[in-house]
Amino acid sequence: MSAVETVGGYRLLKMMSQGQTSQVWEAVEPTSGRHYAVKVLLPESLRSPQHIQMMIHEGEVGQKFSHPNVIRVVKVGPDRKNPYIVMEFFPGMNLKLRTARRVDPRTGQPLQQYQVVRENIHRIIEQTAKGLLHIHQRGYVHRDVKPHNILVNSSAEVKIIDFALTKRIQKSSWLSRLFGRKSTAAGTPSYMSPEQIQNLDITPASDIYSFGVTLYELVTGRLPFAGANPADLLRKHLYEKPAAPHILNPEVTDEFSQLIMRMLEKDPKKRLPDLAQFLSEFRTVRVFKGDKLELSQS
Repeated sequence: MSAVETVGGYRLLKMMSQGQTSQVWEAVEPTSGRHYAVKVLLPESLRSPQHIQMMIHEGEVGQKFSHPNVIRVVKVGPDRKNPYIVMEFFPGMNLKLRTARRVDPRTGQPLQQYQVVRENIHRIIEQTAKGLLHIHQRGYVHRDVKPHNILVNSSAEVKIIDFALTKRIQKSSWLSRLFGRKSTAAGTPSYMSPEQIQNLDITPASDIYSFGVTLYELVTGRLPFAGANPADLLRKHLYEKPAAPHILNPEVTDEFSQLIMRMLEKDPKKRLPDLAQFLSEFRTVRVFKGDKLELSQS
């Protein structure tokens, strides 16, 4: 696409990001002059009914959320053969990119993109938990919680994105367990919960596990598990216990390390019961030993 094209009356200005199946563009609505983010499918993805349906699903589910820390979906394009999603414009960088390179090798100083995270880590974690809690309270499980789907801007404001895999919370009956579970497990292997890997009932506890993996990576700079191949990686999520975060990074407080490890329990029933409990406990702990305790206003 060129920057002079329009989609649904929105004039595309510049591409913000591109994934395997879609692009996100900064766009302007000519009448109001307001800027939005418009997500469109790549030409090859328009030939895939599955990709089209996932795009429509993502937009329709996203419209059900209304929270400062969840990206706001304004509109879903009505053309079912060429769908698009209009979202609020939020010029942030995802958490994966912000933390991939943390120090300038020439100076030894923290890079600005990471400095925003390091200086505001407590607030960023809290906002992410609040956004996920809202999704759960609306009756949904995100199913793809990972740093790539957490946007952080230069003011350390957070928006959770990407609802392509998001589904309603629904415990299956014995009939559906017997006859209805024919699809393969969906998610990102490095962040998937054991029950997600096994394609079992997915509840908010699964997002809590994935959020725990995200926090583990955030404070240690590495994932809890690495595998020789995808099958080996998934096996470790199912059966192995990772090293505690404070072992890998002594700057992490014991209290926060223990909180993460509770989120990474293999049995969903042994994890934190919900993100309200996480927020309650998180407000009383420091992430790193040198930090001041930040008490939230809410």
